[in-house]
Amino acid sequence: MDSPYARAPGVEPDGAGGVIWNRPPSFPMWLFPPAIGNLPETPPGHSRLLALVNHSAYFPGSSWLDALGGFDKFVAACGPNDIVWVPLYICGIDRRVSWPAALQQKLPAYDEHIALIKVLAPRVAGILTGNMGPELCHWHPGLGMSKLLAEFAKYHAEIVTNAGGTPVFGTVDWDVLYDCYQQGGLLHRTMQEIGAIQVVFCGFTICQGCEFDPTHPLFKGQQSAINEAERGWPHRALEQYISSANMISGVSGMTGFNAGNDIRLRELGFKGGLMGAPGPP
Repeated sequence: MDSPYARAPGVEPDGAGGVIWNRPPSFPMWLFPPAIGNLPETPPGHSRLLALVNHSAYFPGSSWLDALGGFDKFVAACGPNDIVWVPLYICGIDRRVSWPAALQQKLPAYDEHIALIKVLAPRVAGILTGNMGPELCHWHPGLGMSKLLAEFAKYHAEIVTNAGGTPVFGTVDWDVLYDCYQQGGLLHRTMQEIGAIQVVFCGFTICQGCEFDPTHPLFKGQQSAINEAERGWPHRALEQYISSANMISGVSGMTGFNAGNDIRLRELGFKGGLMGAPGPP
């Protein structure tokens, strides 16, 4: 039987639960499995970013862990190369919770999820926390934007590092641009200080030459903003910002991978890539 991570055009199952790419990725690649309940163990030789079940703003009781098979089963399925999202607040994709107000909007299972972080942190590659589902995002560009994001990052990095793990934050593409061009790089410095990995799920939107759907409502304006700030190509400030950080980026799926987005993202300075786990065409 084919692995749940195969098959797609140009990708074949390797017979051991993993996949064989149509060409070697230009940097380390994390698979982004679909929202499923029965999490298979990490495919041999691969890394995953696990942000599982759904992007609901609310998980009643212990429903998140229950859907993953329970605390012990989920821990057993996570491998040393995985980055794992653990939800802590009542928030979701496009449904942000502000900081520090998030501390008054904890999930009902917050304490259980903190206990999960303590168990998982030393066993996996990183623990991802966010204020917009798995992402770290501010409401709007303002003078205090990077400061608030940095405060969120410091608070949650301490939880993860005290448990023996590596903190990970899903910084949104626009917040990366605001920090680079308007906020003096405060968030960038904070991420370096706390030793965090950053995941820019839509990093391909800020990389010139990457292929993606320009009509998508979420993917408008980034390149114009960069060109205005940089006064045209080349984008030296952004390249320096990204190359001096520990950032991975989404590559826009198999379409982006087959178009060479991973190559362009590596050239911009990203240290790794992220794409949905290959599945049936």
